[in-house]
Amino acid sequence: MWRTRSCGAYSLLEITGLRKSYGGTTALDGLSVSFAAGQMVGIVGRSGAGKSTLLRCVNRLIEPDSGGIVYGGRDILALRGSALHDWRAECGMIFQQFHLVDRLDAVTNVMLGAVRRRRTLPLLFKIFPEADRRRAMELLERLDLAAQSGQMVRTLSGGQQQRVAIARALMQGVKILLADEPVASLDPENARVVMEALRGLQREDGVTVLCNLHQLELARTYCDRVIGLAKGKVIFDGRPAEMTERIYTAAV
Repeated sequence: MWRTRSCGAYSLLEITGLRKSYGGTTALDGLSVSFAAGQMVGIVGRSGAGKSTLLRCVNRLIEPDSGGIVYGGRDILALRGSALHDWRAECGMIFQQFHLVDRLDAVTNVMLGAVRRRRTLPLLFKIFPEADRRRAMELLERLDLAAQSGQMVRTLSGGQQQRVAIARALMQGVKILLADEPVASLDPENARVVMEALRGLQREDGVTVLCNLHQLELARTYCDRVIGLAKGKVIFDGRPAEMTERIYTAAV
């Protein structure tokens, strides 16, 4: 294994000995890694390296077979009920597929980010507090989407839809954002716009961003730190400039 870097006493999120298998296939093989508050971390690796499984375990979309996940002293794997509900609001996810509501406009999709916090179902009646609408519009304007606020999201480009998803995550008050291949389906220009939006979220709001990527150049351009995964293990953890082509080739 290449040199790894611990976040030490400043760690916000600690993952230790995480294991997950699907049938006879090992996705995570005793993976241990820590993340400090406010970092933007690129996670690179080929398909099957464990990138998506790692993020989904952190968000508790899937359950690991063993290991530990601790955030700010809380045992994340022990959370149940409303505590788990609150964690998923605090630790948001965006995906390659966007997961927006196609039949709703952009601003309503963003306001849905407040549903978990309020524990209401305004979608049934499309009724939201005026404060939520103002906040949603502020977020769309920040992401250069104010002009598209009333458009059905199905009519937006892929890059615009991904920025709506980022705005929705901000609406729910995330402290950690898990981005699972957020630009994999986008053209280079839209990929740049989305990565800049994520970078702005990290720099301006102090949100910790963990971003699964295939492109090393994107990681080098936008991330403070890069983690390389292979066969469910960390094979590199360091500054983007330290990841050589040899190490990258081993990861992807």
